Order: sequence, then C-alpha cells, then structure tokens
Amino acid sequence: MLLRDTRNIFTFDLPLSVAQALQALQDGLVDDQISDVDLMYLVHQLLMSLWTQHWPQDVETKFTTDPTMLFLAFRMIIPSGGFREPNQTSPVVARITYCQRLVFVLELLKNHDQPNYNASTECDRLEQYFTEKNDYTFNSLRSLQHLASTLAIKQKSLPRVVWLDRKQWDHMLYLGDSIKFADLCQVFHNIEQELVPLWEDKIMLGTKLSIDIHSALLCDDLTRKLPPYSMFKDPRNTCLHTRSALFRAIVSTPALRDQFIVGIDMANNTPRWNKVALRSWLYQYSRFNLLLMLRWEMLAGSPTRGTEMVSMLAQNTQTRPRNLYAIGPNIALVGQYHKSGAISGSDKLLPRAGDAFTADLTIQNLALARPFAQFIATVCYPNDPKVIEAYRDLLFPNMGRAFDSDELSDAMAKYSHQVLNVRLGLNAFRHVSIAFRRMLVDQATEQETDNEIIRHVEAEQAGHSEHVEQTIYAVSLDSIGEYSDQMLGVFCDASARWQIKCGIVPTGVSRSYREATAACYQDLRSKGLFAVDEFTTAESRTRALLADVKDFIKSSMTAATEDIATSLLNKLQPLLLQQQSSSTSATVVTTPPRPPPLVTTFSPTRQPTKRRGTVSIVVDSSPTKKGREFSPELSDLEEEQIRSFTKPSTLQCKFMTCICDFQFH
Repeated sequence: MLLRDTRNIFTFDLPLSVAQALQALQDGLVDDQISDVDLMYLVHQLLMSLWTQHWPQDVETKFTTDPTMLFLAFRMIIPSGGFREPNQTSPVVARITYCQRLVFVLELLKNHDQPNYNASTECDRLEQYFTEKNDYTFNSLRSLQHLASTLAIKQKSLPRVVWLDRKQWDHMLYLGDSIKFADLCQVFHNIEQELVPLWEDKIMLGTKLSIDIHSALLCDDLTRKLPPYSMFKDPRNTCLHTRSALFRAIVSTPALRDQFIVGIDMANNTPRWNKVALRSWLYQYSRFNLLLMLRWEMLAGSPTRGTEMVSMLAQNTQTRPRNLYAIGPNIALVGQYHKSGAISGSDKLLPRAGDAFTADLTIQNLALARPFAQFIATVCYPNDPKVIEAYRDLLFPNMGRAFDSDELSDAMAKYSHQVLNVRLGLNAFRHVSIAFRRMLVDQATEQETDNEIIRHVEAEQAGHSEHVEQTIYAVSLDSIGEYSDQMLGVFCDASARWQIKCGIVPTGVSRSYREATAACYQDLRSKGLFAVDEFTTAESRTRALLADVKDFIKSSMTAATEDIATSLLNKLQPLLLQQQSSSTSATVVTTPPRPPPLVTTFSPTRQPTKRRGTVSIVVDSSPTKKGREFSPELSDLEEEQIRSFTKPSTLQCKFMTCICDFQFH
C-alpha cells in the first residue's frame, strides 16, 4: 500500500522517519546492483519505523493515521462494498502480529556479535512495541484480534452440515451438496489404486525392489533431537540401510541402463547421466509424494493443517525436529501446530498414525527411492543447495521444493470431485471428515469416558481445541455436546478408529503395502489382525449386551426353577405314594423292566383360605371320581424363593411318570 500511488484514492501523511525509510526502499528496488540481503534490511528498517511510531488520530476526521490499520481496513473490504465477517478477519490480523514478532526478534538479535551486547537490555528497549497495553500498532492489532475472535465465537449462523440420514449418519448435505460416507471412502480407495502402479512402475521402474520391515519392530529413539538423526540413520535398523539398492538395479538392468545412462565420462570414469530422464523421474516422484501426502492428510485420524503437512521433515535439522516417527508398531507423523501455541508459548506433540498401506509405502519410499532422488538432485542441480536440501530433509518434496497448501488442496478437490461430484479442498474436507467422525466414530468407543477422551484427542490432532471444533467445524443441528478436557495417550487408537470405519487396514497391522490394500481388509479382519470389536457401534454393543443379559437371566432362572422343583417334589413324593396305594382306580401304565408307575393328572386350584406360599394339588384318579386335595406346607426358604419371582409363573416338571402343574402366587 505504501509503494502504490494512492493520491487519487486515499491520502495520508507519514512522519519523516517513515518517509525516509520508504524512500530508501523505493530506491533499492530500482537498483540492479543491490543484494537480497541489503534489500531485506531496507524492508526491515521500514517495518521498524512503522511499528515503533505513535500514530494519533486525525484531528478533522478522527480516523487513525496508522498505515497498518488502514491496510487492514482496506484488506477487509469485499467487492460488494461491505466488510468481511469476523471469522475471516482474525487470520489476517494473526499473520500481521506474527510478522511483527519476527521483526522485533530480528532487531533484538541484530547486534548480537558486538562485545557489549546485552540481550536483556535490548529486550527491555523493544518490549513496549510488542506487548499489549502500550499505545503502538501491536496493541491496536491485538485489541482487534480479541474482538474479532470473540465475535467469531459468538456469531450465530446456520450450519454447514445437514444430516439426511439420522439413523446410520452416513449421508449429509454440506453447503447444499450431497455427500455419502461410502463415496468418501471410495475416494481413499481410488488414491490407493493409483499409488500402487505409480510406485511400482514409475518410481521403482519395475525392479520389484522392497524391504521387509515387519519381521521386527523398527528402532527409533523418540528423544533424540540432534541432526541428522532419523529411524533411517539408526544403526539398529539394518533393513533400512539400502541407499544404493535402486541405483544398483538401474545399472545392472540393460533396459534401465540405456534409459538413464548415455555414456561414460572417460576423464572421471563415471557414467554420463541422461538428465532429461532423471528430471522425468523426479516429476513422477513428485506426483507420488503428492498422493502419499493426501493419504496421510485424509486417513491419519483428524486432518492436520495444510501448511504444516507440506513442510514436514523426514529427519532432524538444525532448527526443527523431524515429523516421522516409529511409535511401537505404528508409523506416525507428529505435528506441533496448535492454535493455543502462541498463547501458551509451548509446542504440543500431536501424533497421527498412518494406516498400514500408507505407513509401509512411506518407509519403502524413504529407504529405496529417496536416496536415488538425492543423487539425481546432485546431478541435475549441482549448484542449487536448496534443491539438494529439499530432497534431503523434506518428507514430501516437490521438484526441489516443498509443496504449498494450495497444491495439496487442489489435489484433494480433484480426487473428491471424481467420486462425489463435489470439490472438497482442505477446509471443506476438515468439516466433512470431522462431521462423519463425530457421528460414526465417536459413538463407537467402549464407554462414555472413552468418548470424551477420543474427542479431545481427535480435536488436538486437528490442531484446535474441543471448544473450537464444537463451535466452528462441521457444526450441525445434531452436534451439540459437552466434552471434557481429559488427555490420554490414545492418538494412535484415534487414528485406527477412523481408518477402520473407512474400510482401511488400520495402523499397527504388520503387513506390506501389497497385503494391506483395501481389497485385503475383510480377509485381514476375519483373521483377527486388528480389533474390530472395539470399534463397533453403540447400537450393536447394546444388542450384544442385552443378549448376554438375556442368556444370564435364562440360565439363572433355569437353575433356580430346578432347585425349587426338586425341593417341592421331595415333599410331594410321600403324598403321591400314599395316593397311589389308596387309590384303586388310578390308571397304570406298565413299561418293563421298570416298575409300573402311576400316571396321575394334577389340576391346580387356589384356595383362598390357605396361607401364602401353600401349593394346592388335586389328584384325579379317574375321569368320573373327584380327586382328593393336598396342601403341603413350604419351608421359609422355599417360600422366599417363590416370592422372588416378579410375576406368577407356571412350573412344569416331571417326577417319575407323574406330570404336575403348579401355580405359584
């Protein structure tokens, strides 16, 4: 804004110090001899003059005269003439304040090599410019940031997500577009199907090279921060020490040797490489890295921030720790970005475990293909250290540089559009995946306590708090709830839940990428290689619990009934024998060699005069003769057992060949 001619649009006066710094920068921009370092110093001087200046209001208009605040106001204007919503304002303010902090850090360290340099004294001198409650630009921006954040949180708006299926929760409308969970899973499968031939034919060049990393757990010192350590540099992981495998395969295969080598440099006795073929291989390698990064972003639990994903490191550097770790049987990307990082002043470690296919392919890539890519960088770009550094350090390099988040978002939109007919970029996918995860995965935990823990962990994985997720991401009419802030180390389990729900072989399954594709999911599941039962739905768990309770009650009732029947029949036996001997008209059925039993029919009757717990039995000795009535007394224990039944029940039992029906009251 300061470099543009705004005299016919908006005019404002600049203090002398700012005007001089601006003029110096304008002169430097037209100087062809100036170096990048000197030009950056001029930019630094201009920013320091802007942000250490007191800016009073205009006397006539009462408008602010601070160019930074004016820039923010102009930046928030939309084409219709209005202003952006508060939630669209706070990110811009945050970027400016971060820039301010970096400028003051540079100013603080500018003279660190001087003998009398004192960091504490320099910090005291600059503190008023980068702290709140002081009348400078930083304070004005922070006040607006607090206001915008408060308004964004309290802002009421209609939801992005509307559920069409409120039973299975697998069909939604996102901003009016229909999205089914099965179609979203098909997007993951399509990326997998494209990755396999790309890796085997274009990257491995049909050599069928692979390493076995599943015979034993990979060794990784998670606490080691010194560069250039990674699991690939750990001497215990001998299976990963294969830096020259692809190079040797190319040299020893005539067809590949003719493709990549055009001759021999007789002076140095080294091959002369076909740089066109090498650059073509690097292009295919960039495509492979993009698809592999998509798998990590979409399937490693909650999606991470795009800017952090594209800049992840494969090994420790002087300024940053690596992001790829082997955590037991899991291969995980450990992020650090969190919205509360600037406030708390500390980083968080947020692991996201990759599924079995993606994890194995990532290790195969870094052990076999990455060394060859580093070699190509030294051949094709010998004088560009940034390219060599990119292939050495970055987890997902793109032709000698890092991908940017827009490239990742465009690729995600491309593959989602092929199936969903909807372009889901990074932001849209965060909302959709979190909505499906909340309804399909969060309800699948073992207990309500686990529900709260998993929701917190998944929100942490996404780089925000539970409160932010509840109020901003995938908000629908069904997404209201209270979650605890309890924190446990279940990040890998959270990733596995999402992968299993998507029909993907989850993290921790020790299989090669060929044996861990989506087509192998059902086979591996039937073999019990991953705990599917832990991630069943709440409804299915309820049905299973009710079935168990029913079986328990049935077995308990059967045992209790048999005990009562045995006790009663023991008391009835003398009476039955007495009736048998005194009755001459009873029907006898002979069944040799057993004694002829008496077949007697008993009809229950209720005698109102008898005490509670008395059993009335009528013995019919013949169709025409009225039977005699017996009322045996019950013990207190038997009476209590009878009363324990919640409703009258009919007990049918057999004693010898006599069938007795008893009605208990």
